[in-house]
Amino acid sequence: MIIFYSGIVVLTLFVMVATARFLWSATLQPDLSATARLGEIDGLRGYLAAGVLVHHFAIWVDYRNGLPWAGSGITLFAAIGPAAVVIFFLISGGLFYTMLDRRFPASEWKKIYISRIFRLFPLLWVIVGLALLLGVSRGGTFGPGDVPSLLTWMLTLGLPDLMDGTITGVVISGVTWSLYWEWIFYLGLPVMVAAQRLLPRSASRIVALSAIYIPVAIIAIVFDVMAFLYLNLFVLGMLSVELARLFGPLLRSKQAALVGVVALGVCIYVFETSFHLVPSLLLAAFFLPVLAGNTYFGILAQRSSRILGELSYSIYLTHGLVLTLVFADLGWLRDLDGPVIWLCVPLIGIVVTGFAFVGHIYVERPFIRLGKRFAIRRADVTAFAG
Repeated sequence: MIIFYSGIVVLTLFVMVATARFLWSATLQPDLSATARLGEIDGLRGYLAAGVLVHHFAIWVDYRNGLPWAGSGITLFAAIGPAAVVIFFLISGGLFYTMLDRRFPASEWKKIYISRIFRLFPLLWVIVGLALLLGVSRGGTFGPGDVPSLLTWMLTLGLPDLMDGTITGVVISGVTWSLYWEWIFYLGLPVMVAAQRLLPRSASRIVALSAIYIPVAIIAIVFDVMAFLYLNLFVLGMLSVELARLFGPLLRSKQAALVGVVALGVCIYVFETSFHLVPSLLLAAFFLPVLAGNTYFGILAQRSSRILGELSYSIYLTHGLVLTLVFADLGWLRDLDGPVIWLCVPLIGIVVTGFAFVGHIYVERPFIRLGKRFAIRRADVTAFAG
């Protein structure tokens, strides 16, 4: 069955890429070549979001039958979601680490934080609003007692029940937990800038980052402190940047791509979760070539991959609602079983990509642009007042 399950994952990725490219081209969206970020990250992000979708689909298959919201009994499906989130954390660590080399004045930090707020929150708030509408359709009533819980949702601080339990975090597949840790990381960036300036050379930075990563990893393992593990993944992303700078030519080779594929395969076929030391290091081995610009046999450089990557955040936020509708409220997949249920994953991937495209075009992208304009205006006002 492992070949069948693997085929489902590959087919889902393929149809989501094809759908994203069709929608992008059909609506005459701008070329993405001028928006490239670090390495080949842009071509990777969409596949990661699709992996989270597959993971949560598999959880829903068990959850509809009364089992708790937990990992799937199929190792591949149980592992692919956590693996994607680990790499998302590595990406954040790597992307923002490259920004630390710049000597930011206070106004620049304000721009960064304002941009992040406009980047992450508007679409989230739209999704939360849709979740409330779903609650109303289920007969729930929003009262004054729900306000604190709603604010908790909107600020990514947790997902307490709303409307007397009519709406729970399962409605959005509980995805906001990772955004909480992203914000913890963002708030610590100014401190990291000060520390980095004390270590101008890559070699010394590798030693320093390793000196942080290794003991924190040991503490996380010995005392089972997940908070340390999550934050340490951002440090691992930073360390990956320095290693990519040092071994760039080697990491861009086909041999490095092969090693990366093997490392990824071991992680998702052997370990049920990536939130441990060994699987996270395996994922870092896969991620290092991406940072160095390795296209993994041309896949990540494809325009289609970059388009799906542009929709990654929308896929991440919208897929939970789609799964809730098809499994619970509409009930389309409630009674399907066996191989047939898994053949529905690619179909749901098409639907999610469509919703994500709408969310990106009409919510995410306009607010990103608004955030940039507002951040520049605030920086200009600060500079004038100073």
